[in-house]
Amino acid sequence: MNFLNAHAVNLAYRNDKFRLALDSSDYLLRDGAGVEIALRMCGKIVGDNNNGTDLIPELLSALGCRTVSVLGSTDQVIDDFSHWVFANTDLRWAGGLNGFDYVTSDYLSAVKLWHPEVILLAMGMPKQELLAREIKEAFPNLTVVIISGGAILNFLTGRELRSPKIFRNLRLEWLWRLANDPVRLSRRYIIGNVVFLLGVLRLKIKFWALKV
Repeated sequence: MNFLNAHAVNLAYRNDKFRLALDSSDYLLRDGAGVEIALRMCGKIVGDNNNGTDLIPELLSALGCRTVSVLGSTDQVIDDFSHWVFANTDLRWAGGLNGFDYVTSDYLSAVKLWHPEVILLAMGMPKQELLAREIKEAFPNLTVVIISGGAILNFLTGRELRSPKIFRNLRLEWLWRLANDPVRLSRRYIIGNVVFLLGVLRLKIKFWALKV
């Protein structure tokens, strides 16, 4: 399960491997107003908005007593998340590896050892989506739910606060995150959003030209 937002579209435009990883998703969910704008401009069906920060906790709670592992984030966050799992879900802990000290083969070895039924990837784009595809290809007979969660562990463990509800209702959660972490997110949200909208406009013009 992967999520498609404006940042993902920008990355996919210049990263063929990432685009193929998204294309291979069993579920690719629209996340954010940017992709909605793009779909409307191109005359496509918009569908539901699926914000991972809201959806993933509900999904984890609904998965019953399956085993879960985490690949990504830091050791401390993983440890704190394991406590969140015990307190808020019926999931059983399988193990975790941080996203900094290991390579792909290490993560694949861990999956082979643990046989988790749920894998939460917390590495950010595009690393987590690429790893999700590697896992699917390496273990085609493994029944597992793989979720690309990005910064979800930071929210669930209280390291990063959600925006006030009014921001979420106005679809301005990105602005809240930008204001609270401008150094890291300014390129993604300021430059990235402009690049995304210009790309959508070019696509719209291309569709219009084909119809003429």
